[in-house]
Amino acid sequence: MRIVIEDNPCIDKDNVHVQGGSYGGYMSAIMGSRYPQHFKSAIILNGVLSLVGNLYFSDIPEWTLVEALARQDISGLTQKDYD
Repeated sequence: MRIVIEDNPCIDKDNVHVQGGSYGGYMSAIMGSRYPQHFKSAIILNGVLSLVGNLYFSDIPEWTLVEALARQDISGLTQKDYD
């Protein structure tokens, strides 16, 4: 990444952003947090950053339950499954 930025004088080194969705959102969060000196911002779309948080803020909380609880059948969930 650094080589690409440094080898291209047409790139404004002070105005580089990273963005992605789903796994790309996760990677954008990683890139923005580990290499803040290279990015002005990181735009994260639907990145899974916290399985617990995903239960409350995702549009597909069922996926989170399958991943977190290793359950294939999510029918019959109770409040206890969300605690």
